Amino acid sequence: MDMMQTQPQQPPQGGFFSQNSAEGYNGYNPDEENTGFTVNSDEIENGIKEQLDEQQDKNLDRVVKAGNELLFGEETHYQLMDQLQNSKDIGADLGAGAFSAMSILYKESGNSIPGDVILPAGVILLARASEFLNESGMAQITDDDFEKATHLFSVKMMDAYDPDFNNRMQQAIGQQPQPDQPQPDQSQQNNGLLGGV
Repeated sequence: MDMMQTQPQQPPQGGFFSQNSAEGYNGYNPDEENTGFTVNSDEIENGIKEQLDEQQDKNLDRVVKAGNELLFGEETHYQLMDQLQNSKDIGADLGAGAFSAMSILYKESGNSIPGDVILPAGVILLARASEFLNESGMAQITDDDFEKATHLFSVKMMDAYDPDFNNRMQQAIGQQPQPDQPQPDQSQQNNGLLGGV
């Protein structure tokens, strides 16, 4: 399939999507029940929004909108989704892809995405991508795959953007911080993008 000559597949309905046809990719029939995937992006988004104040809600909407454009936009859709079609470890690949996508969004925003909405937005976008992959037939995602993806995404984001994450993880498992890593000066500590999360 030539990416320059084709239009992106429109996401089918189900949760966030609408059903366009009776048959998806590779003969997959979206009407067949997928009993291994119960995640619903709309329910996740609504549950998250119930816990946010008005400004956080606006920030989340801004990030999710930009993420939807990245995931399902004409220029980027196939580049992102086709990589997952033949995945050998869909949970890990989804998580790594979500990290890459959120890093792109963060950079494109001029590093202005508030840290308190990055992880929630990423989980919503992961759910939407998972719904699309399942319903289009590009890949079969289970709840376990989704859980693995959200875990990997969260850990990668925290590791990349929260300077104290590794120390907190080591303390949580009862280990001392690595001696080859400089310890932050508590008086001048930078909380980073996700500091305090």
